[in-house]
Amino acid sequence: MLEGKIDLVAAILESSINGSSKQALQDKLDITSNLLGEYLQMLSSRTLVKILKDRKSESVNTTERGERFLELYDSIKTRYLTTKSG
Repeated sequence: MLEGKIDLVAAILESSINGSSKQALQDKLDITSNLLGEYLQMLSSRTLVKILKDRKSESVNTTERGERFLELYDSIKTRYLTTKSG
């Protein structure tokens, strides 16, 4: 379950590592086309994703910078947001 904006960013990046269509992202993340468009525009402007267009569709791919973001996100989530027993 997505909890906030940063989680949605991470989910988009994670889902686009091997490339994904916009429609597949929208369906997987259960978000509106407008919301996805806003996030993709923001992520693209920060070079975290690359949007490839052909005549029939658009494909979203996570860049190396986006993959680095995911590494940092996972590190922070693991270190600070998970509960430790004992």
